[in-house]
Amino acid sequence: MNKIEGIDLGSGANPKCTIGIDIYSYLGVIKADLAFEPIPFPDNSQPYVWAKDFLEHIPVCVYWCENGHGIKWNRRYCRIELMKEIYRVLKPGGVFESLTPRFGLNSDTGWARDPTHQGPPWTAETFQYFCGGYKEITPSYGIDFAFKLDKIEEGIGHVFARLIKPS
Repeated sequence: MNKIEGIDLGSGANPKCTIGIDIYSYLGVIKADLAFEPIPFPDNSQPYVWAKDFLEHIPVCVYWCENGHGIKWNRRYCRIELMKEIYRVLKPGGVFESLTPRFGLNSDTGWARDPTHQGPPWTAETFQYFCGGYKEITPSYGIDFAFKLDKIEEGIGHVFARLIKPS
């Protein structure tokens, strides 16, 4: 089977792409927790990034205290930081595709019943935040980049998104 040149995020043991990254150890796959670690590749180095049934496992936000006593609390928006990382590693003109479980009208209960899924679910509107939508608020969220939205489809079970890093 010919693999696509690029990165498969949350690839499991059989990446679709030439590079697989997963939180678990698999032969030939890079082990990394992308909710907290950067994608281990240089800026503008990858032509393609794929994420199937992966983004929903990334927490929206985590909180922690520097000294464990509630004096100085910190917050990190893991989903936003991961999307920044995807943007960072893609070459100009590079493509990010995602297939994410859908929750809501005309969907099954797959998203909600999986105890490893982090809420809220991804929607077509969620991807708009990373494509120049909601410009009045995205800078305050730390979203300082904008993909070009090439395609978004909401099917019965999934949301498919194809985003392109502008040239």
